[in-house]
Amino acid sequence: MSKKIFKSRLSRYFVLSWAAISIIIFIIVFIVFVRLYEKVLINTESELSTIARQSAFAVQTYIELLHMAETSFKDSIEENFFTYKIPGITKNIVDKNPDIYAVLIVAHDKQIIYSYPQKFEDKLAKQITICSKSEINISSAFRADNILMVTDCIPFSKGYILVSRVPVLMIVKPLINVQYKSFNVFILKKDGKLQNSLKKIDLPDYKDYIQLSKHTSGYFKTASHLVSYAKIQNTGRILFVSISKKEIYENFFKSLLPFFLIILASFVIFSFILFWVFYKLQDFEKLKKMSISFVKISNDVNALMIDKISFRSLIDKISQKFVENPYIDLCIFYFKEKNEMKIKSYSAKENCLECFELKALSDKLCSVYFLDLAKNSLQARIINAKNSQIYKHCGIKFVGVFPVVFENKIIGSLIIAGRNDIVLQSSEISNILMQFLDNFKNKLKLMKLEKLQESGKSKARYFAYHDQLTGLNNRSFFIERFNQAIAKSRRIKTNVALFSMDLDGFKAINDTFGHDIGDRLLKAVAKRLKSVVRQEDTLSRFGGDEFLLFTDSFETKEELEEIAKRILNTIKKPFIIDTYQMSVGISIGIAYSLGITNASQEDYLKVADELLYTSKKTGRNKYTIAEV
Repeated sequence: MSKKIFKSRLSRYFVLSWAAISIIIFIIVFIVFVRLYEKVLINTESELSTIARQSAFAVQTYIELLHMAETSFKDSIEENFFTYKIPGITKNIVDKNPDIYAVLIVAHDKQIIYSYPQKFEDKLAKQITICSKSEINISSAFRADNILMVTDCIPFSKGYILVSRVPVLMIVKPLINVQYKSFNVFILKKDGKLQNSLKKIDLPDYKDYIQLSKHTSGYFKTASHLVSYAKIQNTGRILFVSISKKEIYENFFKSLLPFFLIILASFVIFSFILFWVFYKLQDFEKLKKMSISFVKISNDVNALMIDKISFRSLIDKISQKFVENPYIDLCIFYFKEKNEMKIKSYSAKENCLECFELKALSDKLCSVYFLDLAKNSLQARIINAKNSQIYKHCGIKFVGVFPVVFENKIIGSLIIAGRNDIVLQSSEISNILMQFLDNFKNKLKLMKLEKLQESGKSKARYFAYHDQLTGLNNRSFFIERFNQAIAKSRRIKTNVALFSMDLDGFKAINDTFGHDIGDRLLKAVAKRLKSVVRQEDTLSRFGGDEFLLFTDSFETKEELEEIAKRILNTIKKPFIIDTYQMSVGISIGIAYSLGITNASQEDYLKVADELLYTSKKTGRNKYTIAEV
């Protein structure tokens, strides 16, 4: 992002807003992630606790049943120790109990009395070291003939019975449905030694588990694992269930990866939309700045038309003013001369002038391009010139063509051109320039009238637009100008106000002193009104002692009230006609609108007349104002 863009207030607000929203989204996602992970841990702990309790109960039940069978077997061996029944009893318990793999009977001196089946005899003989005369001991798990088994050493009066069986955890394993690879179940003795485990584990992994297992069941966390435990009743052993915290986190992250990708994609899309809106706002800011510059140049050009000036000087000054606008590089006035369109005036910026004079005036392709636009354009338009010869030679990107209409005929064309194509994006530029052309057309009318007046050849034409007694604009001219002001207001949202004025006490003076004195008084009143009315406003005698004034050069209601007060103050001063001193008042009704309006000329006249008669009824020599 360039420094120039970043310096703008809009850019700073955008960057700060985007950063704030990004941080908020990150915080929300982080909080959701932490909460979900905590919930997963709670659910996993609950599941592990359930597995530990159920597994411990299953192991306890299995051991109780197994010990019952082993006790019964021990009693049978003791009872039949000196008989031939020992092999049959041994084979019967092995063959009928699928959880028992082999049996080895030895005397106290470790002499083997009987073994079944024979293939496990050596493996079982090695387990004799666990035997104790006072209690049943269980060996650690070992493999024999690729079968995992443990050995119970059962003491009896004549020796020991070693029963090789299925490890209790192999009984529990089918009951557990957990998808974690690191899941493990193991059993520790009271002294902390490992009795059995589904998976191979190292001593450091469980050396402190006995001290952490203070209750009948529960759970705790280590640096690397979640662990649940349950004590196996009546055995002095504890069953532990553990899962790696790293695997829980990895599985959790994998499950949320699509969610994160969706959030990331949404954030990218959101950022793209935000950047798009930002650049649209930048364009809007540029368009607003451009519109303001065109309004300013239009006002400057309109100011030129107030002065009394020759036609040629006027269009020269207008074209020069137009190229002062930063978006206009070239301005050309075409006017018809003997039914042929010819350039009457042009101005161009220095970086465009040389190219225009070399190419547009001398080069047939470029000159024909502008001439064709001037001759054939019946409506105002701004066109893209990037495919034209003038763009190829001079870099002109847009051309605006505005026909000059006078007395319902196209008498010429105003052409503006420039190298900044942002003008093509605005619809207001045409309206602003059309407003200028309306004023230009009125200026042409006034210039023509002035010329006719000066030459003395069109006195009748002059009086067609002016009141013969006072010299003010007459009714028809006033209505024409007022309709133009209303049309302009609808097009570019200008303000419009109509003053309806009627003299108070004029009839008595006219009846007393005669019509001649009355006419001279009307002239004096007209002169005073002209002295207080601004040059850009239009004043008219509408008939008898009724005067109309309209203006579109105001911003607020208070400005209109100020004009009304000036009129009241100047009219209330005494008039001296011949040797007579006389006074009249004036009642005023003001109808106005701010911005675009749908009111017609008749609506303004009706409202202004009603307000005028309100002023008369409520004391005369005052004004009443209301919005249409």
